[in-house]
Amino acid sequence: MHTSLVPTKESTGAASVRWTSLIGGGLNGWGCCEIYTNCCCCTSVGVSLLIARGVRLSRRSGRAMVMPQLSHDNEQFYPHGLKSISKEHNPGGIMEKTLQRLGQIDIIPPPGPSRFVSPQTVMYHLDGKQRRWDMVKAHSSVGIVLYHAEEDALLVVRQFRPAVYASRWMEAQAEGKGPPPLSVGFTYELTAGIVDKSKSLAEIAKEEVLEEVGYDVKVEDMRPVTVYVSSTGISGSKHHMFYAAVSESMRSNGGGGVQDSGEAIEVLALPLAHADAFERDESIPKSAGLLFGLMWLRNQKRADTL
Repeated sequence: MHTSLVPTKESTGAASVRWTSLIGGGLNGWGCCEIYTNCCCCTSVGVSLLIARGVRLSRRSGRAMVMPQLSHDNEQFYPHGLKSISKEHNPGGIMEKTLQRLGQIDIIPPPGPSRFVSPQTVMYHLDGKQRRWDMVKAHSSVGIVLYHAEEDALLVVRQFRPAVYASRWMEAQAEGKGPPPLSVGFTYELTAGIVDKSKSLAEIAKEEVLEEVGYDVKVEDMRPVTVYVSSTGISGSKHHMFYAAVSESMRSNGGGGVQDSGEAIEVLALPLAHADAFERDESIPKSAGLLFGLMWLRNQKRADTL
């Protein structure tokens, strides 16, 4: 028996959806969206997330459930002085619009090989004993600290991460609670992407900036910051961090990512004057790269070394 959650027709208001369960069904007629594969740091071993028209979670009993309302006070979407750059240049990519577009989620065993990750097992010896370590083979990646000079702000990308939402939902399930609102699956990150092309790291970083936030940065203006190991216990892949400054004179498009690949990115400007409160706010799901990049940027600004 397959259990799923689908939106009812009783939805009212912007981003307001009521959820109930549906028994039966399957994957016939569903499209597979690979939005979750675009983040090198969001890999989950042995779990595949398929997205289509409503939220469907296969790890659930057959009893009916009601999802919390998805309507929110708009101010909750933009705490700590966050300003949506997308509202003007790509209004379809703002969080409220994405909430209305979100569909069903399945948590299932991998239906086949992935183009992006591959579960592996490492056998090694320590103290004369054979040990086992399970890992995921994944691409290296790039991330870019983008400083918007006119806004005196760090550019942050916000998007729905299926793996993050699924983790929060399974935590709630373990505590005997119902599904959380879809808004908990939205994360705040640096502009980033995987290294899967025969190009230089700076060229890949340039492409990611153009696709996700819409600014055309010259390759030679991509300043290397550092290299670190991401997901040390799972993948061990490298993350290459760059810095670049942007202004509105460099705008080429509205950003938002590659929609054909399932990306729905909102570009936000975080004023550096609000950075401390943003960093300390544990209610905001932030990537480690974003926290490091923000602290690096603030240190560089204080030292006047940008």
